[in-house]
Amino acid sequence: MDLARFFASEFDQHQETVQATRDALAEPFARLVEVCVSSLSHGGKVLFFGNGGSAGDAQHLATELAARYITNPSSHCIHCTHDRYLADHCHRQRSWF
Repeated sequence: MDLARFFASEFDQHQETVQATRDALAEPFARLVEVCVSSLSHGGKVLFFGNGGSAGDAQHLATELAARYITNPSSHCIHCTHDRYLADHCHRQRSWF
């Protein structure tokens, strides 16, 4: 086995996958951002749902979005599992609550 060729091939495959993913998701992602911005700018909320491992993803996404981009996160970004993580993160990052 040519290890250098194998190594290069693996990275080539990853690059192809990244490019295909970028191409496929660019337009749907732009639509998603537009919907979220519209909701938030009109007093709405962004809700994240999850069950099991996806609940952890929901918590993570809500916390990241709220703590990084929204001035009052507790009222705009909600994960429908448990709010402890958002409160804890905001407290540590910005001394809120």
